[in-house]
Amino acid sequence: MKTEASRPRDPLPCRLVATIVRTVVLAAILCFGFALRTAGLFHGLDSGRIYHPDTAKQIAAANRFARGTFYYKVGLRDYDGYPYFNSLLAAGIRYPFYRLSQAWNFHVNEEKVSDGKEPVSFAFVRVLNAVESTLAVLLIFILGRMLVGPGTGLLAAAMLACSPIDITTCHYANGDTAAALFGLLALIFALRIYRYGKPSDYILATAFSVCSFSSKYYGTASAIPIIAAHLLRIRTRRDLFSRPTLLPIATMGITAIAAFFFTNPGAFRQPRKTVLNIYAFMQHTSGFKMPEQYNVPVPQRFLLSMKANLPVFVDLLGPVILALAAIFLLQTVIRRNRTHWVVAALPLFYIFVGLTMKPAVQPVYHTVTIPSLILGAAIFITELSTWKRLGKVGKLTGIAMTAAVLLPLANA
Repeated sequence: MKTEASRPRDPLPCRLVATIVRTVVLAAILCFGFALRTAGLFHGLDSGRIYHPDTAKQIAAANRFARGTFYYKVGLRDYDGYPYFNSLLAAGIRYPFYRLSQAWNFHVNEEKVSDGKEPVSFAFVRVLNAVESTLAVLLIFILGRMLVGPGTGLLAAAMLACSPIDITTCHYANGDTAAALFGLLALIFALRIYRYGKPSDYILATAFSVCSFSSKYYGTASAIPIIAAHLLRIRTRRDLFSRPTLLPIATMGITAIAAFFFTNPGAFRQPRKTVLNIYAFMQHTSGFKMPEQYNVPVPQRFLLSMKANLPVFVDLLGPVILALAAIFLLQTVIRRNRTHWVVAALPLFYIFVGLTMKPAVQPVYHTVTIPSLILGAAIFITELSTWKRLGKVGKLTGIAMTAAVLLPLANA
């Protein structure tokens, strides 16, 4: 199949017009995606509704960070080991404005050197999440362009812009949008690792993967494409223990440790307690299982996982996107397309390993793998529509598939 990158280049005026059109379309998709994410964003704030039980501790942590308290012991596993990197981001962005407002109050001789409000509000974190989720739409466009061409990027961006779960998570004021955003950044640099193998790509991919992990622990899955990209660069058995293979592993290890301290600032003061708190939290939440999961063989556990999560994936993606993504994954495994393996590695690991280990998960956990599935579906549609053997039939099929993919999402 020919991709857009392999076609003969058009004359300069045509390329310029095409670039302008693509830019306008991308801008429209981003604006539409942001509008969907901010529609009714402040609903329920006046009545104290937070929509998700984890929101309160995220906001409390953000306000502690804004005041300079980076390690705080509550005494509950649900709180002490929780991933708070998105709260740290919110505090870091809000802190300068908070201090400026305090300085102004002091300048005008206010009785209290404060505006009487918390530095970080529910509304602020919701807006931050909406921005993060919209940036994810831009990143999936970049990924699609890197893998196949601008058309694939625009199609993937349009699908993610309308993704119901990505829109919904903006209203929770949690770390799910940050986990998905940094997961996509890690995927971009994982693809660069496979193609170029530069030390900077290893460092950035690992750093962004740790950011995803520190936003929500299921973001650990974002490391899978990095591992896959590194392994795919190994061509012979001799390469396994060669310097070009082992040195990047050491680089990733050092980067991961440094990024962990950066994204978990409490570790600077209490490194051992921070690690133990995270371990206790993971141990605690790993017990949230389906009753049928206990003491059953792995194949049966996988079937239980599919029974619980497959309907959720259908709701989140729609049957057409899910079917096309499944074909892409199957096609990748059969054809052994190394570049596509970098994209397929995360959803394959997440579905066959992650969900098998823990079948009972919240739908928001799927935000880390939804972009990869959408990207796979977009790649399959584009390649089918540009397959030379099919000619006009392929193009018409691609148009029909695009309509079948976008119309249900627009209605959702």
